Amino acid sequence: MATKKMKNEDKKELNEVIKYLRRNGINKETVKESIEKVNDLGFKYNINKFPELINTKNFDVSNSASPINLAEALLWKIGRWDSYVNFRKYYGDQTQLPKKDVVFYAFALHLANPEENPIFDQHTLRAMYAINENWSEKEDKAIVKHTLLTNNNNWKTTLSGKNFKKSYDIYCNYVSDVINNKHPATLAEIDHLLMTLGQAIKKCSIKELNL
Repeated sequence: MATKKMKNEDKKELNEVIKYLRRNGINKETVKESIEKVNDLGFKYNINKFPELINTKNFDVSNSASPINLAEALLWKIGRWDSYVNFRKYYGDQTQLPKKDVVFYAFALHLANPEENPIFDQHTLRAMYAINENWSEKEDKAIVKHTLLTNNNNWKTTLSGKNFKKSYDIYCNYVSDVINNKHPATLAEIDHLLMTLGQAIKKCSIKELNL
């Protein structure tokens, strides 16, 4: 479990991980080594909290206006029924575009096609922002920065901004390039690294990490 504050020596080690990935890129070897280093900093992928997703292409999805099973009833109870209704629409029809819930949209697309669509959230985007040295378009880095950071250059608690969906597209293009490299890591391996790396980065300011 990660501590609330990161020690200075751990910040230095995190900086070295970022520099290492910038120099060497994302591949099978660098992902494995970086996951180990990030784990040593106290940021680990929790397999009990996030067990493996299996056979997600064939999930049984209802179109009922009311909950018809235990999982749907729980979502109704915690006030997320509207979000779930949109989520299942994205899963069933990947041509539908999100209004605000881009993370749910991205996850639905991942479940529908896990071999091609990456998991996307604030942590994976933050990690990409830190380690990416080859932005496809000149304005892409600024778009992602606006999604991740406040006007005072502090990390946002949640992703937001008018270019939220564009940031997702930029992230997908980045991951697509990465998995087409020589000796590529799997999408699951990339997700495990970027999720934990992004969590670690959030504990530091962009100044501390020279971002």
